[in-house]
Amino acid sequence: MDDMEMIKTYAGLKCFKCSEMSEAENCDDIVECASTQSCFIRRHRMSSVAAYTLGCEENERCPSSQPFSLVGRSVDPNYIQECFQCCSTHGCNKHLCELTTDHVGGISNANCSDTLTDCVVLNRLDNVCTNISHAKRICRRYCGLCNLVDGGWTSWSTWSMCSASCGLGLESRTRTCSNPYPSNGGDPCPGNATQQTSCFVRNCPDHGGWSGWQAWGSCSSRCGVGLMKRYRLCNNPPPSLYGHYCIGDPYEYELCNGTICGAYTTAPSTTGSSAANCVDTFESCADLEHVLDICADVEKAKAICKHFCRLCSIVDGGWSDWTEWSDCTVTCDNGTTTRTRYCTNPVPAHGGKDCVGKSIETLHCSIYKCPGID
Repeated sequence: MDDMEMIKTYAGLKCFKCSEMSEAENCDDIVECASTQSCFIRRHRMSSVAAYTLGCEENERCPSSQPFSLVGRSVDPNYIQECFQCCSTHGCNKHLCELTTDHVGGISNANCSDTLTDCVVLNRLDNVCTNISHAKRICRRYCGLCNLVDGGWTSWSTWSMCSASCGLGLESRTRTCSNPYPSNGGDPCPGNATQQTSCFVRNCPDHGGWSGWQAWGSCSSRCGVGLMKRYRLCNNPPPSLYGHYCIGDPYEYELCNGTICGAYTTAPSTTGSSAANCVDTFESCADLEHVLDICADVEKAKAICKHFCRLCSIVDGGWSDWTEWSDCTVTCDNGTTTRTRYCTNPVPAHGGKDCVGKSIETLHCSIYKCPGID
């Protein structure tokens, strides 16, 4: 049989009622006792572990065989005389039932009350006031926690605007721990101050994307220089839901060469740009200018659309023939010999290019050894 030890017994209208609790202060169940009963708490051992049992039992005066031969009483009429506990000193129950008064610890608060009438004994037995979260629920007034205020949440704010103008986004709402603010050691608000949830406004527009280029078309000219063309489509993907059309051109051109053909003129004679030997080798320089801005590329224009682009007056420089090699610079041993050409065939004019290359060439020349030199 388990060893059992009576810790305390005391009178009261309501008592805790629990069995085999590892901690007496964790007992929250309340029972109302009969007028002839008192509250009790017992400690016993189960498998070498202390356990507590609380409840009601019939009143009995302290046996004379125990050291506690007296029942202490208070002479203050405000106290309930039925509240007692076995003790050896008169007046030891003075504060046992003082929770029936309006003043505890100098604090007057009619709205601050305890849910139990035996907080004095409970505190003496198990120091209930040291566990504030437990004490404020059952012995708030006795433990001097009337000024303790736990934080309370305000109502949620309205939801914010969606973070995305299209597609999936987030919207949030907030609340503050100010209804009331926690004070005097009260607990902060449990939970989060912010909530988020997904939101959807509308489908996002799809912007167009180019397909790959198609194969080049055939050359526009049967002879000489022509153009070939290729296309691409704005369907990868096609624009939808007011999406942008593809940026850039849907087609491009490239120069191409047909077979060799005779020279011909492609534009009427214009003052300053006509000459007997100034002709175009492309049959439609006007189209070429419209598509490729050919006249802006002077080198290409001179080759195929010189007349059309009014470049007949441009003369690129050309080299003359080389002169004969000069005499050697020495009459004996090693020296040098040079020859020269000139950019005069023709001379560059009207923005024409200079001749490309060197105008002087030099070679080493060797004559017999000078006499008297070993």
